[in-house]
Amino acid sequence: MDNLVQFLRDRLDEDSRIAVDTESATEEGLHWYEHQRMPGDGRWTLIDEYDEDVAEVNCSVAGDAAVARHIARHDPTRVLREVEAKKEQLAAYTTAVDQAEEAILLCKQSLADGKSMFMPEARRMTALHRRDVLHEVLHLLALPYADHPDYRQEWRP
Repeated sequence: MDNLVQFLRDRLDEDSRIAVDTESATEEGLHWYEHQRMPGDGRWTLIDEYDEDVAEVNCSVAGDAAVARHIARHDPTRVLREVEAKKEQLAAYTTAVDQAEEAILLCKQSLADGKSMFMPEARRMTALHRRDVLHEVLHLLALPYADHPDYRQEWRP
């Protein structure tokens, strides 16, 4: 599982670097919007909050407006927010793994000391359940990167 966590950290760091590089080319924290230059001319641009052009969308498909909306929707500011949210999920998983290991040790110690196993066992089961649920979440977080050469098929949910 550590390989999956490291794989996700590496991909999120890549996403973050690309977004930061893009954002520094514009202005930090700006959002992008799609904008048709002149109604009916078929050309779409991405503009920032100051109504300045960021890029022009020249697609060979009829859905240029949809492509422009898609690109604008994934502006660097949003990507950075998504990266941070996913990193929080990774942190929650690693914390859950640590808590599960601590709970297992507590159960072993209680058993060795001849103490009641009810509370330690309940804590262990809760910690293991949380770890297992978050384990499934990590597999889902990795799925968008399935085309990456380091992605492993055993991570597929």
